Amino acid sequence: MNKTGKISSNPLVKKLNLMIAGCKSPLSGHACPTPEIITGGADRLPPAPVFRPDETENVVEEYWLTEPFSSVRISALDDGDIRYLITEPKLTEKELIVLEEVYERLRAVLVYDTPTKRREVSLDAARVKKIIKSFVPEITEERSDVLIYYLGRNFTGYGKLDPLMHDEMIEDITCNGADTLVYVYHRKYANLPTNLRFENQELNKYALKLAQKADKQISLTTPPLIDAALPEGSRAQITYSDIVSSKGSSFTIRRFQADPMTPVDLLTYGTYDENLLAYIWLAVENGKSIIVVGGTASGKTSTMNAISFFIPPNAKIVSLEDTREIQIPNQNWLPMKTRESGLNLSKGDVDLFSLLKSSLRQRPEYIIVGEVRGKRGPDPFPGNEHRAYHVLHPPCRRGQRGRQPSHP
Repeated sequence: MNKTGKISSNPLVKKLNLMIAGCKSPLSGHACPTPEIITGGADRLPPAPVFRPDETENVVEEYWLTEPFSSVRISALDDGDIRYLITEPKLTEKELIVLEEVYERLRAVLVYDTPTKRREVSLDAARVKKIIKSFVPEITEERSDVLIYYLGRNFTGYGKLDPLMHDEMIEDITCNGADTLVYVYHRKYANLPTNLRFENQELNKYALKLAQKADKQISLTTPPLIDAALPEGSRAQITYSDIVSSKGSSFTIRRFQADPMTPVDLLTYGTYDENLLAYIWLAVENGKSIIVVGGTASGKTSTMNAISFFIPPNAKIVSLEDTREIQIPNQNWLPMKTRESGLNLSKGDVDLFSLLKSSLRQRPEYIIVGEVRGKRGPDPFPGNEHRAYHVLHPPCRRGQRGRQPSHP
């Protein structure tokens, strides 16, 4: 239906309307889950945990993060500030000692051979319980489960930040330095301070841990700041020590949806109307190249992910990125990313220009160049035989022209 209230006669628009009504994939025709926006109502959330908030708090919303262990309450304080407060089970001094002993035992028996196996490591609850019982035979099942929760959080998860990584309403997690509160960007409440903070040495160790999870190296001798993709798909920007950040180590984690945005999602959320999306569909089907330009957090990557659903399912695609962000549903897809060797050894660097040159030898039908944040990006339009899609960071067309080495 168009702005005049009449039903459009465009067959593509009609097909997109059917996609919304039946929630069908534009390529395969298979049913896909209808996107759901959590509004915070009691009927849309897990059973709320029982809190005893302070008298100075006005609880706005509360829900589980990892039921029944970690939960959050979003509270408005007397001074008007809204806080994101995490609650986890408390441990006794004896349980803390047992937790440390079991943690060291598990570290001694697990050997990581490859990055892939490292990410597949999971704790066997039954075996871990036996180890816990060997230290404390009289421990109850309830307290044993609490210890297993902390072991999983610290061993295979994200430690202190692990509860935040389970909240689907959080888009960004930011730590600006030692002894400062960790901030989150909540989809409903925007920027919120949490009740988490890191001490100086603790923060340095955590920055190293994040880098290791992303299979990256960061130190005082290599560049003390890196961009990295975490195992579950989030993007991390990490600085180490106070060389480039006066407050010490810092990090920002940008979280992405586990499933990429689809054209149906963009229509459902009102990001695009049906006519514009139908026009983009026509452009893809007729072999036109596309440039996606926008500012920070404007939805460039989400748009590119949605556009990729219009590419034929068996077409050969090569994507080039500084940091892996693009998610494409096609099987015939080769994702490539740049490499920085560090230690001032430029011979080992692989930049976007090198990746583009290599990709042209692979006979791709579609070339997708991910977000370019540097001064100049590679020319993704080397010839008419390739369909090229390009994501650029400048918020206007004038800035886009300055980042391209030639006119497309």
